[in-house]
Amino acid sequence: MLSPRKWVWNVLVGIDQLGNALIGGYSDETISARAGRYQGKVWYWTWLAKVLNWIDPGHTNHAMDAEQKQTQQAPTYRKVDP
Repeated sequence: MLSPRKWVWNVLVGIDQLGNALIGGYSDETISARAGRYQGKVWYWTWLAKVLNWIDPGHTNHAMDAEQKQTQQAPTYRKVDP
């Protein structure tokens, strides 16, 4: 059973992922991770990454790290290191 705080977090991540999918991104990637991935390649993603990192230093790097470690997924779906 999820705590109320974790439930709210999951809903916010889901909304973020939906927003990214609606603007043509991957359905399981957050907008922050996408901004980090395209930083330095596309001007508007670079701008968004700068804003997000100004508000929360290291935000886009943390978002990309969460995507790579699959921490947004249910524990049963995460890859397990051998």
